[in-house]
Amino acid sequence: MTKKNDYLERIFTFAQAELLKAPVALRYLAARGVYEQQVYDLRLGYVPEEVWPPYIDPSKASEEEAYYLDKSKRGFKLKGKIIFPMTNAMGSLRGLQVRSPKLDVKDYWKFYSMSSDIDAIFFGLDIAMPHIWETQEIVLVEGIFDLFPVQRVFPNAVCVGTARISDLQLKFLKRYVKNVRFMFDNDEFGEGAYEKFYRNHIRDFHSIQKLSYLGKDPSASWERLGEEKFKAQFVTEEVPDTRVGLYRAR
Repeated sequence: MTKKNDYLERIFTFAQAELLKAPVALRYLAARGVYEQQVYDLRLGYVPEEVWPPYIDPSKASEEEAYYLDKSKRGFKLKGKIIFPMTNAMGSLRGLQVRSPKLDVKDYWKFYSMSSDIDAIFFGLDIAMPHIWETQEIVLVEGIFDLFPVQRVFPNAVCVGTARISDLQLKFLKRYVKNVRFMFDNDEFGEGAYEKFYRNHIRDFHSIQKLSYLGKDPSASWERLGEEKFKAQFVTEEVPDTRVGLYRAR
């Protein structure tokens, strides 16, 4: 019996191999602050414009596969795109997000499988999970490209994928962490999401804090400051507070 999300595994196995043969995609990722090891660790992929993703016969498709074919226009929405896996804590694929490597193309799309409503889904969660277990702390970023520079400072960082914490994500946070750190965008939506979460859930956690940084979002901050200055925003030589760990929260 095939597993429900085997088609996602096939897509990412294909796309990971294609990414390593696509200079346009690799150059774009490097410019956006993605290091080589993160390409492998986070299982990034690329679907060439001239090649379709792994074929699924519509006449033999399972309900799950038919759902994917419908939402993705039979895979067309993946063509020419870098794809990012959205997983649960065990690393099981529950969906994907796509970005175009063309600087003049703003083509965002996300797909979540029919089984995505059974557990919490983040980008980078499986990689961050050992560090979350160890520290009982988590750092939340809003956008896909925000995660890459932040993860190199805080290995327990994950990408929510939006400025809204879902009910399942909240359930995960309450179960696994005591301290929640926000690095959402410095705009009204990111600020509002942090303030709402703090107001509604301050009693559910040991601490909820916002990590300050320069720039409109962590990705833009990294582009503006470079690697070392970006990291320097969060390091302190002071003896760390046991609640806050190594984070300088403001």
